[in-house]
Order: sequence, then structure tokens, then C-alpha cells
Amino acid sequence: YEDNVEVLVYPRIRSARLNALEKASMNQFVPSRVQGEGDEYFALREYVRGDDLRLVVWRVSARLGVWMVREMGVGNSRIITFVLDTRRVAAPDFDEQFEEAVEIAASLMITLLNRQYHVGLFAPDAEVPTGRGPGQERRILDCLARIMPVDAAAHSDFEARARRKAGEQSRLVCLSANPARWGEGNWLDGIPAVDPGAVVYG
Repeated sequence: YEDNVEVLVYPRIRSARLNALEKASMNQFVPSRVQGEGDEYFALREYVRGDDLRLVVWRVSARLGVWMVREMGVGNSRIITFVLDTRRVAAPDFDEQFEEAVEIAASLMITLLNRQYHVGLFAPDAEVPTGRGPGQERRILDCLARIMPVDAAAHSDFEARARRKAGEQSRLVCLSANPARWGEGNWLDGIPAVDPGAVVYG
């Protein structure tokens, strides 16, 4: 008897601080609460842990019996592409750092999807075009469940391909399984790789 059922183990999703993405994507990604009058009002939605309490609409919240907040466009863009560098490096704890990078990517992307953003993923050997909603959440988690470290030599053009994404409509957020990249300011056209300690609670 042969069992052909595929079992996918999704990455762990943790609470993410979205305001830390301002530093991670420099001028591309500026949280609405610090940008001021130029922000674009988008919609009302239920409060999510970590939201700025100044965005709570108290009269609507009292009427509905649940906290509601104003949803603003981030940097006037609600389309975010996560560039995940999965190229293997010679580091003793690389496998552990790789798993952490995948969890960070999943946590940030799912948090943004829950806030009605269009989110996509770009990796050396995988891509999920930007989209939103429950179907996009499943596509991203399926991709991240299957993603594996890749040989750097076989994907030497990865950074050049990723740079081309910067010219498209979406903002870029860069993540790397290589700790030497974390916070590095000049990795991808001046966009540093996210430092995991800056974006995840606890």
C-alpha cells in the first residue's frame, strides 16, 4: 500500500510589529501613524493587537460593541512584496536561522493580509504574485511550507532579479536567512534586510 497524501507543516505565525518595517524598507515603507496628513484613508476594520489606539474610532466602536480602527494606506501603498533570500551560507547555525527567517516572513505577511494588504513573495526558486484574502494566505503558507535553502552558486542572479521588483508597483521588504545581512543597509538598492528581533514580540 502506498500513501500519496502530502502533509505540509506551516511555519509558526507570531505577533509582528509592523512599524519596524519603516527601517527595514527605508523610504519605501513608512507607517501611516508617523507620516501625517498625507496618508490615505482606506477603510474601517476591527482592532488588532498592536494597532495604534489613536486610530480607534470611538463612536463607531461604541455603537458596534467592538473596537474599530481607521485603516490607512502605508506609505500610500497597500502592495508589499517580500524578498526572501534562501541561499545557503557556511554558518554553523544556518538551518536554525533559515527556519527563523521563514517564520518572520510568514508572520509579517499574514499580519499584513489580515489588514487587507496585497502581499507577495519572491525567493530564488519560488514566487507568489501579490494578492490578498484567505486564498492568498493559503498560497503563501503553502509556498513557505515547501521552501528550502538553495545553493548560492545556482542562483547568482537572484539579487539582479530582485532589484527588478523594485521598479514595479509594490514596495519591497527584504528578509534573509543569513544573519550577516540583518539590518545591512546596502543589500538591495539600499533596502536593509529585516532584523527579526525588531519585528516579533516576545
